[in-house]
Amino acid sequence: MTKNLGGGAPGEGKCNALAARLRMNAATEIRVVAQEYSGRCYLHIRQYFLGDDNEFRPTQKGVSLSIDKLGEVLDAVRGTVPRPRPWSRRARAKRSGFLL
Repeated sequence: MTKNLGGGAPGEGKCNALAARLRMNAATEIRVVAQEYSGRCYLHIRQYFLGDDNEFRPTQKGVSLSIDKLGEVLDAVRGTVPRPRPWSRRARAKRSGFLL
């Protein structure tokens, strides 16, 4: 899910886009947003809470990094996530097409 946030000319790239909204519970979500700042593209991963006005508001819990560092971050995350054993039920289900 990528949603253009506006503020740029069409075809300007994906630097002003909402990449994901991950609902954690009824009052909390994490947003992944790409935004331009001072001519550079940054990735923001931030926790939001549901305010009294029923709108999500950003918290201080989050991180912003240059989009150039995204590959390094993804490599680091992939290195920490355990891979399923080839004989596990989840791995067999994924191979058979039941899991995407």
